[in-house]
Amino acid sequence: MAPKITKSLKAKLTRAGLPLLEQPKPLDFDEPHQKYHLASGEQVYGATTYTSLIPKDLFSWVASVTRRGMHYDAIKKSAGRVGTATHHHLHRRTTGVKGSESFSCTHEEAQQINVATKNADSFWDSHKDKLFPIACEAQLVSEKHKFGGTLDLVAIDEEGSVVLIDYKTSGKIYDVFFYQQSAYVNLWAERYPSFPIDKVILVRIGKKKPEDVETETRLASTLTRYWDVFLKLLALGRELEAHKNERTK
Repeated sequence: MAPKITKSLKAKLTRAGLPLLEQPKPLDFDEPHQKYHLASGEQVYGATTYTSLIPKDLFSWVASVTRRGMHYDAIKKSAGRVGTATHHHLHRRTTGVKGSESFSCTHEEAQQINVATKNADSFWDSHKDKLFPIACEAQLVSEKHKFGGTLDLVAIDEEGSVVLIDYKTSGKIYDVFFYQQSAYVNLWAERYPSFPIDKVILVRIGKKKPEDVETETRLASTLTRYWDVFLKLLALGRELEAHKNERTK
């Protein structure tokens, strides 16, 4: 069932500056990483910089690739390229871009991107008629807490709820992802207080085998503890950065 978008809701969205659905630029793997700035011009870090302070269970994986003679940094970079291409593909689908796009990558990356985008299409095709997108790849900055973040998709569902959808091309759903989601929920609330996020849907898109899509939905109200921890991570990250700067003086 398609979401009911009334004239009054459309007017309210317009007043808030929504929908925010710009089509993506051509994919460029060498494009510099997104930088976030406060209104004053001060640069701040993204939410993932702080959530990375919480370790995922990657130690056994690093040991495994090392034993096979593979370099961790190279594998991580390649995985990032596959993730970027998959997000780009979903951005194109969401904003109605037609046709195909070519870009340079390794044969192994091409295989994984092919699988991941087909899995992504499977998710989007089964959900697109139930969602009314209001923001895609929205780059937001918190003036209050001084961090930034890019939200994959915010939409209104058939129940009238505002939903944050976050795509991950990981092997599993890690609990640490929800610290990031709590940060995004609060980023959005600060920028668009009249449209607070009600639900978060984490979509894990497999890149190695077909029909490997996993979703986990949580009410935004249940992420309070994650947000409390994220605020502590913000403080810790800034303290570590200050300490690093003092040592390099």
